[in-house]
Amino acid sequence: MSKPPFFSIVIPLYNKEDYIKDTLKSVLNQTYRSFEIIIVNDGCTDSSVEIVKSFSDSRITIFNQKNQGLSGARNSGIKHSKYNYIAFLDADDLWCEDYLNTICNLINLNKESKIYATAVKVIGAKEIVDLNSKNFNDIVHDRPKLPNHCF
Repeated sequence: MSKPPFFSIVIPLYNKEDYIKDTLKSVLNQTYRSFEIIIVNDGCTDSSVEIVKSFSDSRITIFNQKNQGLSGARNSGIKHSKYNYIAFLDADDLWCEDYLNTICNLINLNKESKIYATAVKVIGAKEIVDLNSKNFNDIVHDRPKLPNHCF
């Protein structure tokens, strides 16, 4: 049996104080637990970094840099990552609780692939967020059934 993949989750952070708490909660609530979170403080001028520091989880690391934009922050996150699988998450986005488990299953089913992705759900600013919703329209109908867990 092969080792389970570990993920480096890269979150570029620039003035997202209204969102970063929920973003981090969506990562920390993952059913798949083998990950590190790399926060790249891209020169925040609001209280975003203080909100991140309020979380006491050893998997969270903050790296500070002068503002280089989204690409520069992602590249910095990649340089600081420890693991072979890198997952990007914007500081104002959310993951369903089974996101990493789904990606893990995709990796196990498609070991030759280099990039993995899932469906998305766009949520309006005033909508109530239901991350447990599984009502996505599938375009591909002949894909293999994913296992219920990741090894």
